[in-house]
Amino acid sequence: MKQKQQKTYGGLKNKHVFFVYDGGGLFLEFALQLGRDGHKVYYYSPFYDSELCFRRYSLGFGFEVIEKPLYFWTALMKYPKEEVTIMFPDVGNGDLAEFLKKQGYAVFAAGRGDVLENHRELLRKKMKEVGLPVIPYVEITGLENLKNYLKKNLPKVVKLDIFRNDRESFKVEDFNDVEQILITLELKFGPLADEFPFIVEDMMEGDEPGFDLIFNKTGYLTPYLWGFEVSKGPYCGMIGNLPKPLQFLADKLKTLLTQYDWRGFISTEAIINNGKPYLIDVCSRAPFPLGDGFTTLYSNFSEIIYKVARGLPVIPQARGKYMIVLPLLAEVNKDTPIWNNLKTPFIGMIEKNGSYYSIGLSGTAKKEKQIIGLPNYDNNLIITGVGNDPNILTKEILDIAQKCKINGKSFNYNEKDFMTAIEKTIKLFKSI
Repeated sequence: MKQKQQKTYGGLKNKHVFFVYDGGGLFLEFALQLGRDGHKVYYYSPFYDSELCFRRYSLGFGFEVIEKPLYFWTALMKYPKEEVTIMFPDVGNGDLAEFLKKQGYAVFAAGRGDVLENHRELLRKKMKEVGLPVIPYVEITGLENLKNYLKKNLPKVVKLDIFRNDRESFKVEDFNDVEQILITLELKFGPLADEFPFIVEDMMEGDEPGFDLIFNKTGYLTPYLWGFEVSKGPYCGMIGNLPKPLQFLADKLKTLLTQYDWRGFISTEAIINNGKPYLIDVCSRAPFPLGDGFTTLYSNFSEIIYKVARGLPVIPQARGKYMIVLPLLAEVNKDTPIWNNLKTPFIGMIEKNGSYYSIGLSGTAKKEKQIIGLPNYDNNLIITGVGNDPNILTKEILDIAQKCKINGKSFNYNEKDFMTAIEKTIKLFKSI
């Protein structure tokens, strides 16, 4: 008699209680997947401003597989510590994650490792300590000092230290081309502009791959995921071994991550120049938007979160050799908030001819059967394909994208650019 296969819940034998503390409100899909795996899931994204704000609270509202607590601590204290796993998928709550660990909770997070993302000057000092090559740079305090330096030293790349959300990094090849950017920064920082810290790097050319991994206290989970992201847009990743430059980078970073008792996502961007990996930045969190793909890539997603939070060994069960991601963007009007009606051919994940496809929901709520895109969120739908043939995945993802609607219309994306990005990425896989 054929033995009946035991049902599992995302790789776990039993149902569990998860708390997802989503500080930036980007990773709703992680909570939804844990819920789809059959677990009790509380999804909390801070909604306090000067007063309580319903529009911010409504993120994730109405989805049956998760619960939205008004008060994080009140909900958490209903359970014994050993019955709970707390997940911090984003950066910015490292102190809270460390506090909870010291109280005896199992926590999936980079913890105080968040400083490696938030403090660029500190990261570069740490890189030197562990023997990683560092792009030559200077630290400059004050906007006027920055202007004077750039007038005499070009080309350069300017990055904001610590307060990174105020402006994306920008290249300066001709000072006249960036005067408007500098004027905007002066208006933004006002009379405190001369207190602001900047990192100014030499400009370096080369391919820019990165890895997107999970670190489990003393080592990375394997197989590895690495690839190329096109300006926070399309992504193509390969699952397997890292190329030598990225393996060198991962080995050197391992010392740092172990020091921080890292138990969570780790992503990097690097420039490969003459075979050497020059680390650009560290993400002490899940990458966005491609991070949604983890729920499709790994069949035992729940088990990974549960065991990494406890420092227990776990082997990710990857569903294919390639992961391709296409985010569909909703236009944002910050002056006039718009609530968008979204239509998708399915929710969650489907299997087709041995490949797997999902539509991740970011910045959304639900009312009965209607998916609602919330104001001020860029990425509402994130399509992922996982399988062994990138050409098949690309074709199917585009077919899914055509069936997705926003307010009755097709999403605005460039099919040609997506195809070109994937083709270029596959060629680069072979060159590194």
